[in-house]
Amino acid sequence: MMNALIKASIIGAAVSAVLCDVPLFNLLAYEYCFAVGLLTPALTMWLGVTAADGTSDLGTALYRAWTWAGVSLLPGLALISLNALRVRNCDYLQGLAFFAVLPLCSGLYASTLGVGIGRLVSGARTRVLVAVFALLAPLTFELFALYWQPAIYAYDHLWGYFAGSLYDESIAIGSPVYWWRGLTIARIVALVAALAVLERVQKRFWSSTSTRRFAVFTAAGFIALTFRITDEHMGAIAGFSGSRDRVLVALPVVVERPGITVHLAEGVDAELAARIADDHLFRLRQLSRRLEITPTRQIHSFVYATVAQKGRLMGARRTMITKPWLREIHIHGHQVPHPILAHELIHIIAAELGSAFFEVSAVWEFGLNMGVVEGLAVAVAPPSGPDDNDHYAAALLQQGRVPSLGELFSPLGFWGQAAGRAYTVAGSFVGFLLNEYGTKAVKRAYRSGRLVPALGDSFEQLETKWLQHLGSLEVQNVTKAYTARTLSRPGIFQRPCAHVIAGLRADARHSSPCQAVKIQRQVVEHLGETPAELLRLAQALAKAKEDTEAHEVFDRLLAGQLNPAQRFAALSGFGQLKWRVGDAAAARTAFAEAQPLSPDASSGRLNWIRLQAVDWSTEDAEFTRKYLSGQIKAATASARLMTMVDVRESQPDSRQQQLASYLLGRRFYNEGSWELATEHLEMSFSGAQPLASIVEQERLRLLA
Repeated sequence: MMNALIKASIIGAAVSAVLCDVPLFNLLAYEYCFAVGLLTPALTMWLGVTAADGTSDLGTALYRAWTWAGVSLLPGLALISLNALRVRNCDYLQGLAFFAVLPLCSGLYASTLGVGIGRLVSGARTRVLVAVFALLAPLTFELFALYWQPAIYAYDHLWGYFAGSLYDESIAIGSPVYWWRGLTIARIVALVAALAVLERVQKRFWSSTSTRRFAVFTAAGFIALTFRITDEHMGAIAGFSGSRDRVLVALPVVVERPGITVHLAEGVDAELAARIADDHLFRLRQLSRRLEITPTRQIHSFVYATVAQKGRLMGARRTMITKPWLREIHIHGHQVPHPILAHELIHIIAAELGSAFFEVSAVWEFGLNMGVVEGLAVAVAPPSGPDDNDHYAAALLQQGRVPSLGELFSPLGFWGQAAGRAYTVAGSFVGFLLNEYGTKAVKRAYRSGRLVPALGDSFEQLETKWLQHLGSLEVQNVTKAYTARTLSRPGIFQRPCAHVIAGLRADARHSSPCQAVKIQRQVVEHLGETPAELLRLAQALAKAKEDTEAHEVFDRLLAGQLNPAQRFAALSGFGQLKWRVGDAAAARTAFAEAQPLSPDASSGRLNWIRLQAVDWSTEDAEFTRKYLSGQIKAATASARLMTMVDVRESQPDSRQQQLASYLLGRRFYNEGSWELATEHLEMSFSGAQPLASIVEQERLRLLA
């Protein structure tokens, strides 16, 4: 019997030793516990069967099974804990909590099932068959649900908790996990009680083997059905069971358009719902023409009101999700036009070319080529930011940050890259192929999952041509700055304590200014005093009005080595601090020094307006400072801006009137008051001095 425990411990330790060299899995955190949790059910169920064979007493068998299940996990836990000497572990206690709720709880439950199989099922072959069924049935059910239902998360009492999207980095043990594991413990208690009752009953009433087997399997079926019904009911309440019915109830507003049905949350007014649906229809027709594909099935778009609602109902919080085989997209936000809608619709339209099972680009059905899948979506969707994908990729090439195309277009390599760079480079490469080889050739490559046979040239030739194309492009400084600021972040596999840091940042967003400072200090402790983290600390200190320390940190930053985007942010933050404490001269100097360094048009506009407003009268300057910092409610802001526009009869066509009209026009635009927005945006054009070009461009864009 002890041989089974020794073998299980050795197997667990061996797996942990391998994981110690796998990025993201090499510390005691969610990924390690999830991976070990996939091995635990089979090993601990085997231990439970073995423990039941060695004694005639149920209590002794359960005690041995639970003890062995826990002990078998300890060598692996020791190895991954020691690995913290070489790999930074930012929250060991949280890792222990994940270990308790994932492999440990699964092990206790699986070993209890093993004891039941060992005591109630006779014959080695039958035990093996029953054990395999007990292991695979719930796994099959969860995989089936992941395929057919909107949810991308899974909670299974044997196999653990699958969090869903790799790009939603904040993974924590929330109330759904506690409820789910509470039901696991309830299952264990119910199984122990059922085993005790069955053993007593069979000794008294079941003389024949066939009767005993019938009774055992009937009882097992009844218990399994009860467990499933309880999970469905409690899961809907506690949030660990997702279904399409729950999503449809939460998104009851339905708007039909030819080829697409849009589902919206309750409370969306009819005008906004119609605009969102028209946005969907416009993009669907535009992209269908571009790809020369006509979708053959109705598409369903689920538009969630908030990130929190989307995370609760289907698992993906900040990540937009498409399930092409279901013709479903799941996005959040009511912006029109929606910034991500086109990208997700391309996945649906391209499903007409995809594999039979997942309906995406794949080799032999399951060898997904995510480089082609995401590259096509990025290439065809409207670009975001100040430039296009080719110029971003060219900037990355100059900075030495282009990932290997061979890895990017392999079945698993895409996931190992930093998301921003992976999507951008794949989009640039596929866009180049579309221009160079034509839409039909790229569609053939998408259908097969292979680029080379469909396009004719070798992969090396394709890559060489693309690199030559990038090398011929002239990259503007604003594009270089944008790329350095937004696409330089390492991938999740390369970042220390990725989930802990993401969780701390999420906590800071929802905390008071003083609490946010404490949280950012923790981040600095984990990641060190890098310019990026010191900048976040200085900004948090300034927001919390801890002026002396904020001033010191800004001084340290500005005296050191910063990239242009960081120096702009530091100067802008320092200027706002000085403006708030009444030092207008220092604020003006900081804003003026920051202006040439602005990494994007939005930041440049805001900084330029601050530079103008800092010299206004005290009352107007203070209002504008608070307004630009988001400290004034919309209604109050509109009334005050209207006053600033109307009462300046003694200063006709002043710069202050211009900017007040511009800000008021933006305010009305955001509120959907189109006529008033047009009036004030046109009024802001008149003045003694022209607006800065970046402001004038935005004014014209809003008018258009």
